[in-house]
Amino acid sequence: GIFFGQLPLHFKLYRKLSVFFVNNDTEDFIAICCICILLVIVSGGVYCFMRFGAIQGSYDKLLEEGDYTRAKKTINKSIGFFSWIYWCLIAAIYVGISFATNLWGISWIVFPVAGILYAACLGILYLISQKKVQNGI
Repeated sequence: GIFFGQLPLHFKLYRKLSVFFVNNDTEDFIAICCICILLVIVSGGVYCFMRFGAIQGSYDKLLEEGDYTRAKKTINKSIGFFSWIYWCLIAAIYVGISFATNLWGISWIVFPVAGILYAACLGILYLISQKKVQNGI
């Protein structure tokens, strides 16, 4: 074996492991092993999602399928413009209400209400845009 100092490397490793087990740290050792196994499984899953998801996304984009159809692109463009205007207006309303009333601790409620209204407005806008695209307007 490879020598470091007096003992070969594998003897030093055995000595460290034996000290680990002699101190009754088997529960810690098992916990560490389980965490390592968990991280290996998670990293494998992330790798698969990233690799195959990116490939599928590329195919969808090239073949104009799913979210990348011409109709969906037209709809998403109008919805994106609406979203930008909507959230800028909500932020301005929040700042205006807060400065006018000086109730910064209560005026935050504007954002949850705006989020709920945003979902409703987005649904309505999606339906309108979809009808326009279907009718060719």
